[in-house]
Amino acid sequence: MKLPETKSARWGVIAGLAAVAAAFYALNVLTCLYADDYSYTYTFAVTEGKYRISNLYELYLSQRNHYLVMNGRTVVHTLAQLFLMWGKPIFNVLNTIAFVGLGCLIYRSGSPKSGELRPAQLFFVFGLLWVVTPAFGESFLWLVGSCNYLFGILFILLALLPVTAALDDGFAPMSGWKTPLYFLLCILAGWTNENNSVALVVIFLCCILWLLVTKQKIPAWLWAGLAGSVIGCLLLLLSPGEATRLANSGGFGGLGVWLRRFVSITGRLLVYLGLELGLIALFFLKGLFSKRPVKALLKSGIFFLAGLASTYSMILSPQFPTRTWSGPVIFFAIVLVSLWRWVEPEPDRTHRGLTIAVSVLAILAVAATYVRAAQDLNETRHAVQLREAHIAEELSAGRRDVTLSPIHGETKWNCYQKYDDLNDDPTQWPNTAYAMYYGLDSVSKTK
Repeated sequence: MKLPETKSARWGVIAGLAAVAAAFYALNVLTCLYADDYSYTYTFAVTEGKYRISNLYELYLSQRNHYLVMNGRTVVHTLAQLFLMWGKPIFNVLNTIAFVGLGCLIYRSGSPKSGELRPAQLFFVFGLLWVVTPAFGESFLWLVGSCNYLFGILFILLALLPVTAALDDGFAPMSGWKTPLYFLLCILAGWTNENNSVALVVIFLCCILWLLVTKQKIPAWLWAGLAGSVIGCLLLLLSPGEATRLANSGGFGGLGVWLRRFVSITGRLLVYLGLELGLIALFFLKGLFSKRPVKALLKSGIFFLAGLASTYSMILSPQFPTRTWSGPVIFFAIVLVSLWRWVEPEPDRTHRGLTIAVSVLAILAVAATYVRAAQDLNETRHAVQLREAHIAEELSAGRRDVTLSPIHGETKWNCYQKYDDLNDDPTQWPNTAYAMYYGLDSVSKTK
């Protein structure tokens, strides 16, 4: 990827990325610990009583038992417990770097390797994530949620860099010593998150099928990538903890259940990602009317199938949380960037004024929603601080059975949802997690 030719354009990109990082970091600072964060602060190891994780060995013991009793997301949940051990300030910095990296990887994945960086398309990606992601706060700001849905897909896009480069310039061999390392990277990438890991496998399968159909040689590293991603995916899906979680939430279901889930998921796909899919259709039709070469749609087509796989693989799951839709959003964003480069292989200078006007309006729209998001997060942060002050007062008075008011969020950029963050039963999670975290005997919800 070539940087813009002019010095002013290069500094403009740097300034733009710095602004994105600063804005995202501020939201991280405003975002409090939530739900699973309180549980994952403590070990899942089989010991007498729960205790906070304080070193890597305790983290290892925790994740070993977590794999057996909770779920198979060992890679991302190890990262979550590591961040909770290090502290939220460190997470805020690293999560900001990860988000900026994610936007750049989405852009790079959809753009030709030899093409010049186009700032408008790069920052379009960040705007798209902000506007389209249906549960932005849970997917990218919440500590445990970000480890699952931001860092997880980041690992996947890093593992796919050789694939996206090969789709641009051809599937050349990889240096011998790099192939085993690539195999290990793909195991980690496949061992991240259920629906996105399935999409990763689909991408490798599509590439291999394309090379078979076109009678091209399949490089060893591509087979290694497929094998690694499948192994990682199986380590995730076939874990004892995953089986227990699935059984407790309703199981796979049967044909009738799958059909109902298909209809439900399709409806949510159109509601959540309708804007993104509409833009994909618009770019596709524009390219056809402009008689762009259809053969150049290979990358777009493969990542579109990955987006569908990330979406409809959830038919086998009894639950499809809103935060999980960030995966399809990201795969379809890559499709959009790829189609944009297909429709406009060279920068169009004739509509520069229109582009600037649209960009200014988009920035103003994002700024307005950003202010609302920051206000919502700040209100939630204030509520959490009041809750913690109340707990401190109760403890100082010798009361260890505490009643708390639930905390609500109002926007999709807040990880605190609109329904109560407390259970009516003080013996159930998350009340038990709050009690453990704050050193209480029990936490009840106000009536």
